[in-house]
Amino acid sequence: MTKPTSLTRIVLGKYFGAFILILIALAPTLLYVYTINQLGNPVGNLDIGSALGSYLGLLFLAAAYTAIGIFTSTITDNQIVAFITSVFLCFLFYIGFEGIADFASSNFIDQLGMSSHYKSISRGVLDTRDILYFISITAFFIFISIKGIKNEKLQKKSWIQIASLFVVFFILNSAVNGIHKRFDLTKDSRYTLSEASLDIIKNVDTPIIIDVFLESENFPSEFRRLQTETRQLLEEFEAENSNIIFNFFNPLEDEANRDIIIEQLTQRGLTPMQMSVQENGASTQAIIFPWALASYNNQTVTIPLIKNKIGTNQQELVSNSVQHLEYAFADGFSKLTNPKSKKIAILKGNEQLEDKYIADFVKKLGEYYLIAPFTLDSVAKNHKQH
Repeated sequence: MTKPTSLTRIVLGKYFGAFILILIALAPTLLYVYTINQLGNPVGNLDIGSALGSYLGLLFLAAAYTAIGIFTSTITDNQIVAFITSVFLCFLFYIGFEGIADFASSNFIDQLGMSSHYKSISRGVLDTRDILYFISITAFFIFISIKGIKNEKLQKKSWIQIASLFVVFFILNSAVNGIHKRFDLTKDSRYTLSEASLDIIKNVDTPIIIDVFLESENFPSEFRRLQTETRQLLEEFEAENSNIIFNFFNPLEDEANRDIIIEQLTQRGLTPMQMSVQENGASTQAIIFPWALASYNNQTVTIPLIKNKIGTNQQELVSNSVQHLEYAFADGFSKLTNPKSKKIAILKGNEQLEDKYIADFVKKLGEYYLIAPFTLDSVAKNHKQH
């Protein structure tokens, strides 16, 4: 005689059967990874850690989608209805919450969706918050699938159990925000912030709002890289402290007031930059503002995103600037969170260099210290005697 199989085993069997099928479908794509790695110049130049993160992200996403699909198949006997419902729920969890978050400017709503969690893992960063999120989504939908099959009409007890599980997962995901761990799988640890940067933002308890002027449809590929790297860096800052809030926009989007906006930004010290744009075989010149504005407690600082170096082309300029990004933002945050308190006196009247020769040096010091001229009494007396 055979022992009846439990309902839980049936649901789990169906789930793992579908999930393993997805693994089999993904397995042949490993050949592409090997091919790209071998064809690289030099050979082996592919960042295996980043590629591994992409596959892990796909597996977590597939696990959650499979659980949602199993759930929708338990609420209807019609396969078409189940498929459409599954697609809708997957769309809602991946893009829906992100869209609502953009409209409402809410980071909390954004974290309810899969998009931000998947993007973080797929670029090679394993965060315990992202892992717990996908495990929670997967386990929750498997649980309600089992309950839905057991009771075609869910009883009060089942509803209480489902609500309790939801609350438990919600509390766990909220609690892990303060004790999370991040593992950077990339070859050069490009998504790991330095200890100095972490020290600057760890005590920020009110929002730092960052407006980045890197949003345009006509960016050449080099500047799209700068845009992507800037966004990823700010996401790392945001992951460490949720009070780091940023948005990208195009300051020259309003064509009618373009000249006025350029003049206003230039007066604030945000100098524009001309770049070459290749379109339909023709080269045109475009103006961009490679700057960011960071605001904190009624203070605002400008953050340069381009590190100028004479004699470099656009590609080299962007590459140098990407290496400088973390320092640029950390320096800006430091200016906001550590107001100028120390003073430096500039000695006058003793045959020092004229102001025009040290203007740039004094201006740079003035970003961090209170600067004032100082004349020694003995120097002043000697001048009077002469």
